[in-house]
Amino acid sequence: RLLQLLPGEYDEPITCNLFPIDSVELYEYEALSYVWGQVNNSSIIHVNDWEMLITENLEVALRSLRLEHEPRLLWIDAICINQSSVTEKTSQVAKMGDIYKAAKRVLVFLGPE
Repeated sequence: RLLQLLPGEYDEPITCNLFPIDSVELYEYEALSYVWGQVNNSSIIHVNDWEMLITENLEVALRSLRLEHEPRLLWIDAICINQSSVTEKTSQVAKMGDIYKAAKRVLVFLGPE
């Protein structure tokens, strides 16, 4: 799966589209590496018109990376991998090296500071 982060200003709600793909090599996307942070400090984003809980660190990263006037195509493990499926997590973690290699750019978010 890849995530299309829809444009907006920093303080606007975060809205995204998540869609399945056959191969990462077919897309130009950026992969995000960041510290997950505390799971109990969660924020809500809208993905495919559904509410999704994400960590506060990921929310800050998405707000900081979001473009004002155009969408941004991203691969983010916490969203693009179904975290409730052990089978999928195991399979996708094994592919993460290839996912990062195929990315147009790897973004590292260390925090707002």
